[in-house]
Amino acid sequence: MVGHLTNSADLQSLIKKKGWVCNELGRRRLERKEQDKAEVAFADAINAFKEVADHTNIILMNCNLGHGRRALAEEMVAKIENLKELAILHDAYRQVLQAAKKEFRESLRFYGAAKTVVNNVNEESDLDSSNLRNEVYTQFAHTYLRLGMLLAREDTFAEVYENCVLEDSFNSRVSRPKIDRRKHEISANVAIREALSVYESLGELRKQESAYAHFQLACYQRDCCLKFLEQVQKKNNSSKGGNSFLHREVYTQFAHTYLRLGMLLAREDTFAEVYENCVLEDSFNSRVSRPKIDRRKHEISANVAIREALSVYESLGELRKQESAYAHFQLACYQRKRKTILPRAEIAFFIE
Repeated sequence: MVGHLTNSADLQSLIKKKGWVCNELGRRRLERKEQDKAEVAFADAINAFKEVADHTNIILMNCNLGHGRRALAEEMVAKIENLKELAILHDAYRQVLQAAKKEFRESLRFYGAAKTVVNNVNEESDLDSSNLRNEVYTQFAHTYLRLGMLLAREDTFAEVYENCVLEDSFNSRVSRPKIDRRKHEISANVAIREALSVYESLGELRKQESAYAHFQLACYQRDCCLKFLEQVQKKNNSSKGGNSFLHREVYTQFAHTYLRLGMLLAREDTFAEVYENCVLEDSFNSRVSRPKIDRRKHEISANVAIREALSVYESLGELRKQESAYAHFQLACYQRKRKTILPRAEIAFFIE
């Protein structure tokens, strides 16, 4: 039956139209928040396009499925902050957090399916490989980045599939053994780095997204450092000298993060968003009660980021004299519009 259909132009056209109708039905169901019904319609569309080896539409259907799951995850993430504020809603908070991580995992599975079809189709296919590949890879990276940001903010881990069950979507006419859908646990660090790797593989096209992923990774690493310092402080809270040391280390790491961000923005010629009130003391001493922080964000340039780092270094006096000099050098390079930013390998020499 399938062989007959693929040899008939009229029947192939009819099957494609069936796929388009199922796709439109799925899209409308998504708009009505009927996720399960939408996925059934998209699955019917994929089956129709498989019969005629329409790889482009198979990819697009998987992307639609990924969009739906990620939208659900984002809705749940928006609820998390409110649920965290009340202790009585702690169980609800945990349930919503787990549900959000599950939706991100399913979204990655669908985007992964589209990504593998893109990689497996040959040059003679009907696939517009360049534009569609870029879009699929971008959506895949966006999802990993959003998951990583959630894991970083909530200080938790998530499970993702080791194998995204991709070949089944690519060609149903080839018999394959059942794929093992084992899962493994990842941290925010792993998720953000995965997104960064994909963005960088797209080159100039996703330069700004790469810069933002670098920034998110730096924020996560800074927060891990602050958490460690807070634990050390609790063990040495009776030592005044110990508190002074921790104070200097916290501000040093804060300045390092701003300097790295500024150098990245200068090299990539872009901007980044940061919170208006970073409020270091809230991370440094959680035992002091403070009003809720207004987490509005604003956009900064390389010039602002490097100057912020320089200001903190200079406030630490002789202790960070070498770092102050290096920040002055980077600021001068940026202001002269010269491309003399040192490569990343040399940054470690100045910032350890």
